[in-house]
Amino acid sequence: MGALGETIKTLREERGWTQAQLGEKVGLDGTNIARRETGRTRIKGGERIRFAEAFGMSVADFDERWRRWTVPRSRGGNGIPIINRAPAGHALDYEEYGVDSGQGMEYVDFGDIRDDLAFGVIVVGDSMEPRLREGDYVILSPADPYRADGKFTDGRIVFVRFTVEAGGGCTLARFFADEDGRIRLQKDNPAYKPLQCRREEVELMAVAIERREKL
Repeated sequence: MGALGETIKTLREERGWTQAQLGEKVGLDGTNIARRETGRTRIKGGERIRFAEAFGMSVADFDERWRRWTVPRSRGGNGIPIINRAPAGHALDYEEYGVDSGQGMEYVDFGDIRDDLAFGVIVVGDSMEPRLREGDYVILSPADPYRADGKFTDGRIVFVRFTVEAGGGCTLARFFADEDGRIRLQKDNPAYKPLQCRREEVELMAVAIERREKL
């Protein structure tokens, strides 16, 4: 059972709801709730938002709850999980290495980082040069794109994973909030055009807190 499914099951049982009752709140039948609780069906970005709303939680609070079930990130032990390789150019699809369960394909030391929910990605491509080069490790702190957050200041480097409905994929870029409420993802390398998206097209966003040269 995955961390996200286990959390949904726990929150549902805390409220005394059946799977069918939860399904009515999120637009799924009881069988599909069971499949998501047991990890047999992957939970899409839009569904994750609906589950958070059904439980009366913000997306950030919901995410923090399910990440408690992930692999222990003990200091001096497993450390910060490196969850995947992240294209620094255009948003590209990629093979999952366990991001939804909190497992990493490798781990790095916490060092001076105090965020126990931190995770890392390995840079692919040249669109963020010279600041980020291919093979660099970027350590990130999860953030909620739907809620005002001091982490989101213009120019911060962010990791964005898009919902399946928005085409999926992920990218690294600099965050800028446009006046129309959209997010502009700017590349440091002028050879790459910026990307624009709406916040509801974002499944996961995190802010860079440290760069480490490739090991």
